[in-house]
Amino acid sequence: GKVDGIILLGGFPRQIVKQFSSFGLPIVLLDDRKPRIPVDAITTDGYNASRQIVDHLVSLGHRRMAFMAYEQDGYNADQRMAGFEDGVKHHGLPKSLNVSLKNFNDSPSGYIELKKLLARKRPPTAVLAVNDTLAWDLLQYLPNDGYSVPNDLSLFGFDDDSIGRNCNPPISTVRVDKHELGRIGVETLLNRIENPGLSTTTLHLPTELVHRDSVASLS
Repeated sequence: GKVDGIILLGGFPRQIVKQFSSFGLPIVLLDDRKPRIPVDAITTDGYNASRQIVDHLVSLGHRRMAFMAYEQDGYNADQRMAGFEDGVKHHGLPKSLNVSLKNFNDSPSGYIELKKLLARKRPPTAVLAVNDTLAWDLLQYLPNDGYSVPNDLSLFGFDDDSIGRNCNPPISTVRVDKHELGRIGVETLLNRIENPGLSTTTLHLPTELVHRDSVASLS
């Protein structure tokens, strides 16, 4: 009886969310969603953000791109990847030259997979990383193999974390309003506590592309 509600931030495993649900307490998921589990969820619109990134890269002349996410990433990563893949399809770009990498568990392993793509006869000219941490790691690894960002490879991140702002070059990214995410999450939880019979809801908060110096035009 010491807790009236629970907010879970990020990608908690499905079994953990189910276990918390069994306590009979109101639950709100922040920046995640678990289909078929009846809890409120507030997420950011990563799908449309990725679609916009693909549109932007295509407008700059890019026709070969890669999306990269860790294998263990959950709903948000899946939505960001789906937006990338639908953007590729919308522009009629070949899947063989516009690939999604989700077969690695850490940044060094991810870079090994990326290097395989870069060794192709027609390598990607741009990479969309699932978050700024991965983008920053790639930015550190690439010069060791003679690649320059953005001259050889354009780089886009996600979340607008400080790590992506304070590097050379600063990383283009997607701004997520984390303050608003938290505020709406608390309001949703309080409303659920006061009105337990309401149907559960999922909200998708808008995002904003932030253009910096890690992306170059090929046009």
